Amino acid sequence: MPTVEIATQVVRPTGAGFDLVLIAHVGVALLCLVQFSLLAVGAFQIRTSPTDGFPQWAKNFFRPGTNWAGRSVHLLPVLGLVLVGLSKGAYSLSHLWVEAGIALYLGIAGVAEGWLFPAEQTLKASLKDEDVLSAKSAARSVERAVGVLWALMLVAIVVMFAQF
Repeated sequence: MPTVEIATQVVRPTGAGFDLVLIAHVGVALLCLVQFSLLAVGAFQIRTSPTDGFPQWAKNFFRPGTNWAGRSVHLLPVLGLVLVGLSKGAYSLSHLWVEAGIALYLGIAGVAEGWLFPAEQTLKASLKDEDVLSAKSAARSVERAVGVLWALMLVAIVVMFAQF
């Protein structure tokens, strides 16, 4: 009995719009990694600095206000969903790797909003008030939160490349 082979064609997303959104998606991820890294390095410098005061650069870097660069993390799922929409059916919300990306984003957002950003605000207030013990404690918390965020972001990067 003859066998029939069914040709399967792999659909690849194409187009300038898809490419531009993909570049933005990757760029925002890199921005987040750089911003989180800078927070960790600054926090480490504060935590290990002498107790007789803080360097002026630290006060400038951790000045009061909202960390908008860090909050750009919330653009990742928006851009990711736009990529799914622009993929011409190549990607869908039913793909396991897309679901994993959304779950990882929820973890990243939870750690950032529930741990990192509050610790960063405490650090900023402590530096402003010259409260050494509170600043060093908050700095350690920032370092730990960034470590968790880096781990989650690296898993997300592997998932995005693997597309299992």
